[in-house]
Amino acid sequence: MKQTTPEYTHSPLTDKAQAFSLRLFGQKQDGRLLVHNYSFAVSVAHLVAEIAEEEGASPEAAECALLSAWLLPAGYLYDYQNPTRYSQEAARQFFAQEMVADGLSQQVLHCIGIVLNGETPDTAEAGILNDAVQAVTYLSGQDDRAALLQLEQELALGQRYARPEWG
Repeated sequence: MKQTTPEYTHSPLTDKAQAFSLRLFGQKQDGRLLVHNYSFAVSVAHLVAEIAEEEGASPEAAECALLSAWLLPAGYLYDYQNPTRYSQEAARQFFAQEMVADGLSQQVLHCIGIVLNGETPDTAEAGILNDAVQAVTYLSGQDDRAALLQLEQELALGQRYARPEWG
């Protein structure tokens, strides 16, 4: 994936969300997270900004999707199999700390839930986030991405996959 700097300007709040995510991943380091880690958050956030710009998303939708991108991976630190609850809890903690308005915080929680639960996006920001997460997870251009994802799942879930099973 090429790293570009989109023209969308980050708000002070999205910068704080990035710092919050970095702090979480720094405090609770989990060597099993080979894909869903802070680097994943960075890649998703960059792609969210790029997609938002390309689609001409409103600044509000872009900010919501970007906040969601920084906060979504946190749940993998606490419950790999069901990260939604903990990602949303981390987001709530961040919003309380930063005194974010209920409307924006609810939109971000909604986006995180939609994407992590595999539901069809029903808002522009959820669509942007979903596209970025799927692209970074499965289409990142790294030849070893599938192998890393398989190993991450084996380590995090304690399951072994037969070669044909993984594909």
